[in-house]
Amino acid sequence: MEEREMEMTKGSWMVAMAILGIAACAPAPAPQAATTRAVEVAGTPVIAPARADTLGDDIVIRHLAGRIWLHVTLSPDANRIPSNGLLVDEGDGVLLIDTAWDDEQTGRLAEWSLRRLGKPIRRSISTHFHDDRLGGIDTLRALGIDARALDLTVSKAREKGKASLPAIYMTVAQRARMDPAGFEVFHPGPGHSPDNIVVWFPAEGVLFGGCFVKGAESRDLGNLSDADVGRWPASVAAVLDRYPRASIVIPGHGAPGGLNLLSHTTALLAAPAHNGGG
Repeated sequence: MEEREMEMTKGSWMVAMAILGIAACAPAPAPQAATTRAVEVAGTPVIAPARADTLGDDIVIRHLAGRIWLHVTLSPDANRIPSNGLLVDEGDGVLLIDTAWDDEQTGRLAEWSLRRLGKPIRRSISTHFHDDRLGGIDTLRALGIDARALDLTVSKAREKGKASLPAIYMTVAQRARMDPAGFEVFHPGPGHSPDNIVVWFPAEGVLFGGCFVKGAESRDLGNLSDADVGRWPASVAAVLDRYPRASIVIPGHGAPGGLNLLSHTTALLAAPAHNGGG
């Protein structure tokens, strides 16, 4: 498995799921405004979205703000690692930011979109090439969903031998692209991986950082197999400079927070030793 956030111990996993409300089974009415509240994890402010929809024992979907929903899926192996992504209501369809870990879970996200939002997932953007971002690509293809990613993500996925590949959304040379739907995709430079991108939703003040941003629960940098630790701090600084008004920041793993999660990531990078999580 590509992503192993082994620093998330059983205790911190229980804290994170308490925040995300994995035991909440009743669907909430579709909200129109932000439905989040501030709490703390080990003294660090994080964002707790409101009530959840649960799909089995391995997927939680919560309304985050405006047109944005947060999906959290657990890895299908024994480690049960939680991974974050977004579902964004675009009116005539839904945008998926990052697939679930695998095709079966991603299929359930698509079913939820039809049942809960009354519209299909029409397109997706994956924020880097690891399995927690691209593991459901075959399902996207089978459903006719327009799957996209950075050109470098496409090439890295090809190098890893993936049979199905996303199409190119933008190139590294472009660095940023403002989508007609009102969000921006930005490649800040290498960090967790050479191709990691972030997605900014200005209307909601939501910044999806993916695995480029560490959760408040993280006590190390996790999986460093494709990381560039030397250049990661400058990439974080570029994100902070570009999105100083972000009010909700979503890490790849763990509870949402604010810009403090970028500061937390920088602090982990400044630690004398980087203990990769596998």
